[in-house]
Amino acid sequence: MVAADAATVEASIASVNAQLPDYARVSRWLSSQTAFDVHNGQLTPNGRLKRDAIWQTYQHQIQALYAEKE
Repeated sequence: MVAADAATVEASIASVNAQLPDYARVSRWLSSQTAFDVHNGQLTPNGRLKRDAIWQTYQHQIQALYAEKE
């Protein structure tokens, strides 16, 4: 897997957001510390996200991200 730098992610989000209605646009994002993986419990064996496990790992960063924008 190739990691993208913040500028590349921002450019990709801007490109996608241009095609979305305002309510569906990405306004905040957080880079994960590690790839989502079956071994770290963040993916199921068939590749689906385990949202609860991801939330447990990134809860504090996500809350801080939204708190700083208010």
